[in-house]
Amino acid sequence: MSIESDFFRRMEPVYENLEPFGFTWDGDVYTYITEFQNGAFRAEVTVAEPEEHTDGEPDVFVTGRVIDTDLGEEYMPLRSPTAIGAFVGQVREDYATILSDIAEKCFRPLPFLYDQSNRIARKVRKAYGDGVEHTFPKYPDIGVFRDEPTQKWYGIVMAVSKARLERLSAEKLAKDRGEKLPPEKKKKGSTPQDNDVHPEDEIEVLNVKLDPVKIPLLEQADGFYPCYHMNRKHWITVALDGSVSDDYIMELLAESRALSIRKAKSSGSSSRRVPGEPLEFFVPANPKLYDIEAAFAMYDVIDWKQSAKFEPGDIAYMYVGAPVSAILYKCEVVETNSWQYVNHKGKTCWAMKIRKLEEYDRTWLPWSAIKNTGLGTAQGTKYITPKLKELIETTLKEHQ
Repeated sequence: MSIESDFFRRMEPVYENLEPFGFTWDGDVYTYITEFQNGAFRAEVTVAEPEEHTDGEPDVFVTGRVIDTDLGEEYMPLRSPTAIGAFVGQVREDYATILSDIAEKCFRPLPFLYDQSNRIARKVRKAYGDGVEHTFPKYPDIGVFRDEPTQKWYGIVMAVSKARLERLSAEKLAKDRGEKLPPEKKKKGSTPQDNDVHPEDEIEVLNVKLDPVKIPLLEQADGFYPCYHMNRKHWITVALDGSVSDDYIMELLAESRALSIRKAKSSGSSSRRVPGEPLEFFVPANPKLYDIEAAFAMYDVIDWKQSAKFEPGDIAYMYVGAPVSAILYKCEVVETNSWQYVNHKGKTCWAMKIRKLEEYDRTWLPWSAIKNTGLGTAQGTKYITPKLKELIETTLKEHQ
């Protein structure tokens, strides 16, 4: 265990808080440098973004060094268990104060107990902008992935006894054979969850909604079980113990999300659009394919591909890709379905007309700030997330 891990174990960075704290981004990592003990030592703390790696390997977000400024070398006694004394003890204490301040102001507790569960949570936030909701006060460790516009769940993470899951599989197999297992011995408790509190073989699992045709086949595979406490015809339980890969779990979550949203819309549940109110979109523009800056320098209204369900009056924040990598324009959709064209894949598409309302300096809303707002990637038209909306409003207010 390192000194840093003592402070940041079971914590994750809040990236939007790093630069205001004093971190700088060099394209690979965030770095914070500060001197202490009247300049005799320099702390260098780096915060990395999670990397793709082998399932089961924990993320290491924070590394650090303490430099003896006179020698220009790392102060090695800091990490030596045999180095004792008042001086080295004071250096450790001062460095710990720096790490504690970073942890308090730039980090938050991880939502779940185990590494794979937390990796999946980050991937969901990156892909869809959906955070983890802990909606059950009595069971704070249960986390829900919910589509915000439709308010539909598409994933539920909880801690369960693995023996309990094996029992469910055995019960289902016996039922399919027309047999019956002996009654299960249960601990005293008012709900099924009370019988699973902190068992020795506890793991975290994910419930996802799938096509009913797939579920019986998946239940026979390693890491899959009959759904725990949900409709077993439509939902299945996946172990988050590394037995199923992150990539495949994300595929299942994508299907679950699509099915949940589709059912919500078909049943008349709430959607993003409120009659009479415009929607706001993040719209990427590739300068290698179309010079939007030159177009807006000549015209206030230009044609644009209609890649989402736009309506007149909607707002499009136009993000110009590399080398600009920033939102440069706020535009209004003034006309939809204005004309048709055939794209590079041979598909017939509609074009719309957008009017430039505002133009921004390319340093105001760069991708380095946008990426921390839950938008996911810079590819494809997306709804503006609440955090991105807040970033835009705060930034514009600062430059008024």
